Amino acid sequence: MIKVNNKKVVTRMAKKEYYASKKKNFFTVIAILLTTFMITTICSMGINYWDAVTNRNVRMEGMKYDVALPEPDKDQITRARQLDQIKDAGVGVKCAIIDKYQDKKTEIRLFWNDMINWKKQCIPAVESIKGSYPSKEDEVMLSTMALKELGINHPKLGMKIEVRYYTLKQNESEDIRYKKQFILSGYYKDYTGSKEGCVSKEFYDKTGVKLTDLANGYMYITLKNHIYSNKDIKVLGDNIGLRNNQVIFFDSETMSNFIKFVASIGGMFLLIVTSGYLFIYNILYISISKEIRFFGQLKTLGMTSKQIKKLIHKQVLWNSIIGIPLGLVFGSMISFRIVPYILKVANPTLGAEQNVVLHPSVLIGAVLFSFITVYISCRKPAIIAGNISPIEAAKYTAVSSKRKQRKSTNGGKITYIAWRNMFRNKKQATMILLSLFIALTSFLCINTLVKSNTAKNILNNSYSYDIRLLNQTVDSDHTVEIFNESDLKKLQSLDGVSAIRKVISSNVYLLYDKTTLKGFYDRLSKFVYIPPEFAGQLKHYKEKGISNDFKAKLVGIDETGFDNMNKDLKHKVNKKEFMAGKVGIVTDMLGFSAKEAVGKELNYIPCGTSKKYSIKIVSSTNNAPNTYAAGWTPDIVVSDKLTKDVLGKTTYELIDVNYTKPFTKSMDKKIKQIFSKVKEISIDSKLDDFDEMKHSENQMRIIGGGLGIILAVLAVLNYCNMMATSIQSRVKEFAILQSIGMTEKQIKKVLVLEGFGYGIISIVMSILFGGPISYLVFKATNRYHLGMRIPILESMIVFLIIIFACIMIPLVVNRMMQKKSTIIEQMQNIE
Repeated sequence: MIKVNNKKVVTRMAKKEYYASKKKNFFTVIAILLTTFMITTICSMGINYWDAVTNRNVRMEGMKYDVALPEPDKDQITRARQLDQIKDAGVGVKCAIIDKYQDKKTEIRLFWNDMINWKKQCIPAVESIKGSYPSKEDEVMLSTMALKELGINHPKLGMKIEVRYYTLKQNESEDIRYKKQFILSGYYKDYTGSKEGCVSKEFYDKTGVKLTDLANGYMYITLKNHIYSNKDIKVLGDNIGLRNNQVIFFDSETMSNFIKFVASIGGMFLLIVTSGYLFIYNILYISISKEIRFFGQLKTLGMTSKQIKKLIHKQVLWNSIIGIPLGLVFGSMISFRIVPYILKVANPTLGAEQNVVLHPSVLIGAVLFSFITVYISCRKPAIIAGNISPIEAAKYTAVSSKRKQRKSTNGGKITYIAWRNMFRNKKQATMILLSLFIALTSFLCINTLVKSNTAKNILNNSYSYDIRLLNQTVDSDHTVEIFNESDLKKLQSLDGVSAIRKVISSNVYLLYDKTTLKGFYDRLSKFVYIPPEFAGQLKHYKEKGISNDFKAKLVGIDETGFDNMNKDLKHKVNKKEFMAGKVGIVTDMLGFSAKEAVGKELNYIPCGTSKKYSIKIVSSTNNAPNTYAAGWTPDIVVSDKLTKDVLGKTTYELIDVNYTKPFTKSMDKKIKQIFSKVKEISIDSKLDDFDEMKHSENQMRIIGGGLGIILAVLAVLNYCNMMATSIQSRVKEFAILQSIGMTEKQIKKVLVLEGFGYGIISIVMSILFGGPISYLVFKATNRYHLGMRIPILESMIVFLIIIFACIMIPLVVNRMMQKKSTIIEQMQNIE
């Protein structure tokens, strides 16, 4: 054999064969284009989806920071701002509370923030801002929730708001109140649901509140490295110089949560990338394998193995040069044009800085991924083409010629033929099932995250009610009943109300008993927010056994309230005994449990009386049904019957209402209308918080839904590619079967059964294995301890689409093949 070692000849042959195989190259370019497009779009949309989730989480926190230091002094602030590991150190101080506006009781907290805290940490945590931060003593900026609390639904910049407030200056009497006319300098929307506002430095200075006052001042620290360990925080505390019992507040599980997050997201990304890899690998591998006989003929003409490999690599490189840039262009168009436009329609408040961003790393990654995949895909068939002899090439079919001898009476049955055909080429069957499984599992993972992290799911997890009516006089010295029977009857008669829970409360003296309360107070004494005078108050309480500073709330709940509470209790309570007033439940205080009281009796005396009562405690809860506390003491939850028997005259502290259909705007409107004339009522609606969050909700649904659609399309294209090449390689086989009596109808039935089998098996695999994978990804990213929501409807739709595609694609491809040639021609040419 004469060796032809001529680069120009190889290039000329590559070009000639390239132009002669326009159809093959067209589909190869399309495969590379689609893969690059898919990777670019999926990665870009995935990153932006996670950015949207992160932004929503930050807005729900109300501020963007890593750790916080309470009661910092000036030296600590100065040292912190000089440390290399700290990016920003801002200061915020709670200095006053607005408690009245136009005869309506309110509770709006006012903060002063320095410019570092405001610009670097607060602004990134709000959705929108109108106006500017207060610069004058009489200016105020309020959240939209605070404005709603005041009854201002259509605020205007510069409007005057006359309020009554009190300062949080230490040692100032709680009875001192001030009146002031503020000018609204701005307002903002966040997702905290808090009723808050900002004031100027001048107003803050006049309140007399200090940065070092207990529970008022904070230094919020943003680290350069957001992933930190407990050791890092200890070093940070040493560098700042902590005082006495001063501690840094931080998330101790940041590192472990980050590792779980990276592992889960990395695994999901690997699934998506593998799906794209299989798509481009399949079409390149099969298209090159089909030309093995042609390369064998070239070998007879003198081409060496090395030259054949170069010829293949050149053709693949040319296809990549065309396909990859086009994929990047189309992917960029989706990311820069179409998606931002849809997001802007869904969220008109979306700023330019919040538009979808196409990270350069995504473009570079997509290019590298496509080139590497193309190289790997053509490497094996290129080696086969280069090493195979001309004689072997003439009979090469890319299908293993090894056949197992089977003895069976079912050999002629259509279903048996279809089943054997599915797994005759094990590599092909594995590729088909794996590509479908990966795409379906990726779809399931992404849609599980999207559906589980909806605003409604988060709020349903945070709220046990749809709307809460709170009696604000309960938190004063003059408690009065604001809920009259007429209004309550109107509330109960509303269609669409599924449950009403009424909570009664009154102050009682809880008598000290070291066997039931000592452990609780020992733990509470170590709490960072305990004031210095607490130790003396506790000593007096222990000596006297009774104290005004250690009052408790006797909380009475109805049967509906008990059912709602009991389902979440670790130690379930006998309903009959509870409603009869024989047993009670003790609540946590500031996160500290009074667990020692469970199984024992607590003694109490109602305020204003001298009669002592006792109640056996059978369980404890960290989810108290009431809102207001009476003192440094756990509250006692009992039946409303017992409360009325002990107190005689009772007052409703709050009423929780649940709707038949949550988030019903008409129900909110009707209930607010019933109690519109009651001045001393605070209404907290779950729907109001949802209204604040719904724009980001739409944004996340669009991006997440787009990812799901792309993955579903990728699954169908993968299958289409594999089945088309599979049927092409079996054209001669089908022709032989028809020549010995098999009808076209029977061939179609075989193809339908094959496709249906692939679809069903891949779906079962995605349910059996994709379900647990989705659960692990969800658990690793479940920040708010939400319940997992499986996208049943979305999955069913995709499953039906997959089955339909699995059945129809083989039929369509076979029909196209049948049109092109007769049975004799098909038998003569395997191509």
